[in-house]
This record gives sequence, C-alpha cells and structure tokens, in this order.
Amino acid sequence: MTPTRESIRELLQPLQRARPRTPFWNIPAHRTPTLKLYRNLLREAPTDAIHFRIRLLWKWNKHLTSVEKTRNALHQGYKYLDIFRRANAGDTRLRVLLTRYSNLIDVRCEKQYWNYLAAKELVWRAKLRYRPIVTGGYFPSSIYHKPLPRMINQPTKLSQMIRWRYEANERRIKRHQTYLETISDLKIDARAEEAAQKKIPPQLRKDGVFSGCLDDWLSPYQEGMDLMQTAFDSGTARARTPYPQPLLDQLKAARKERVLNKTKEHLRELRGEITPSLLRKLRKGPPASVLSKMTTRQRLLDKIARNPSEVGFVAIVKQRLGRGMRNPKARFVEDSCRKRLKLDKIAQDIRKDNARKRLGTGTDDSRDGV
Repeated sequence: MTPTRESIRELLQPLQRARPRTPFWNIPAHRTPTLKLYRNLLREAPTDAIHFRIRLLWKWNKHLTSVEKTRNALHQGYKYLDIFRRANAGDTRLRVLLTRYSNLIDVRCEKQYWNYLAAKELVWRAKLRYRPIVTGGYFPSSIYHKPLPRMINQPTKLSQMIRWRYEANERRIKRHQTYLETISDLKIDARAEEAAQKKIPPQLRKDGVFSGCLDDWLSPYQEGMDLMQTAFDSGTARARTPYPQPLLDQLKAARKERVLNKTKEHLRELRGEITPSLLRKLRKGPPASVLSKMTTRQRLLDKIARNPSEVGFVAIVKQRLGRGMRNPKARFVEDSCRKRLKLDKIAQDIRKDNARKRLGTGTDDSRDGV
C-alpha cells in the first residue's frame, strides 16, 4: 500500500519539536540552572577583578532573546566555572593565567575610569557653556508668565511653557468668540420661534424647540465660557503679579557681578589677552556714511584707536583723534620708564669704564664717577 501524505505526517508528528508558548527565559528549566551557574561563578571567582568581569558579562547577556546566542553564552559560563574550580583546586598554570587575566582587567578598568572622567568633564563643560546666566535685566510679567529675570541661554522648558500658554490663549479666544456667536444665534432663534408661536392659533400651537428650553441649550456654552473666564482671570493675575523681593535682590547681585566681570575682562585686555568681546570691538568700524568719506590713513588710525591699550602709539593716536582714556598720563609714565632704563644702562657703562681705568693705573678711587 502506497503511503499517503496524511499517514507520513502522523508518523513524523511524534518527532516534531514541541515549541512552548512561553519564552524560554521564563521557563524554570532554563531559569533555575542559569541562576545557579551565576552564583557558582561569583563564588568561585579567584579575584575581585574577575568577580567584577563576571557580573559585567552577565549584565550584558541578560537581555539575550536568541536561543543560539544564549546557548553559546551559557556554554562559555560553564567553561569559566570549570577553569575557576581547577585553579582553586591547585592548578598552577591556570592560577598564573587567571592572575594575568585579572591584571589585564585592572588595566582596562583604570583606562575606562579615566575615559569616564574625561567624558564627564566634557559633559560638564558643555553644560557650563549653555547654562542660564542672569543678565540683571527685567522680564516684565504678562498673561503668559509671572515676573522673570532676563537670561542668556534661557531654559528651553521656560520658553516652551510661554509658547504653550500663548497658543492655548489664542485657541481660547477663538473658542470664546465662537461660543458668543452660537449663544447669540440661539437667542435669535428663540425670539423668532416665540414670534411665530404668537401668530399661530392657540389650539394649533406645539412645544417650541428653543423658546421653551433655551436655558438647556445655553447651559453647556455658559459652563465652557465660565471655564475660559477662569483661565483669563488667571492670566490677568499673572500679569499683575509684582516683582518679589528675592528676584529683585538676585537681579541687583547679577548687575554687580556683571560690572565686576566686565572690569576684570577689560583689565585682561589691557594686559594683552585677546577676548571675544575685544575681537568684536576690533572688527567694528564707523557707520557706512562716515566710512565712505574717510581716507585710507583715517581708516587705519580709527582701527588702531579701537585697541584697548592706553600707552605707546595707540595712546598717541587716541589723543590725536580726541578719544577718551581712563589714564591719559599712562603714556608719559611709560616714556619715563624707558628713559630711566636708558640712563641706568649709561650709568652701568660708566661704572665699568671707571673700574677698568682703576685696574689699569693701580689707584684706589672709591668714587663711582656718577
């Protein structure tokens, strides 16, 4: 008898692999031996570094869902467990091998630790770069927010809050206008219906659609308008909020700090440091209407006069152009210092010449000759 497809399928059915409906990582036949293997590996680990490595590998492989990858990871774990037990039993070669492996882990951990510190520092610097800085200015209150300080790099969440309230208020205004128009239309329909009812004989009159139950028609819109009015009142209260005293103290301290920072920055510029504000100042020029009438020499002098220095040729140019200087006498102090250095050099040359003459003539003259 020739076997049919159904008979072959019935013969092969017992040999088919039964796939459980539950994932393998939830089956006790897999979970219990795996946890036991993990505990034995931690218990048999010869050093703290290897102990840490086992925990790290287990954390990486914790979320494996592939049967093949999970089988390979478990096979590697049993292999490690056998090596640990043999080393603890007295195998010298495996002990030396595990010691070298532990030292390698220590070196890699130290390298990763320094990489972590460098990455943490970079994150901190990026955070400082974009941190909010209070400028000392006022941000007047409005229906969208209470009084706030002016800030450089204003927090994104604050900007999003103001934007969201602005859009919500716009939608609320449009909805309020729509409700007013709807209520007006309902009242007009009710009056028209009442006027029509008066013209109909009493025996033919029926209950009106609007005239008899106008309040029921208007109540949903009135409730919505009450809620919108509450939101409008909240915005008005925010706009009328006065500046709190802690905010005023913060703004005052910020203005003082700004003056101190600008003063320190100017002193650094005088010492020769190139700052971003100095570069912006040097790149500036007179207005186009003035620049078009200036000669090449005047443009050069204007560019030199924008330098923060108040000595040397820059001071001469500033004095010639009538620019203001904090210390107009600084140029003369510098010139006197140069002259004193020149005189000191001349006096030193005279002393050397006199000493050479005394050695040549053999006289004992105590005078320096100056």
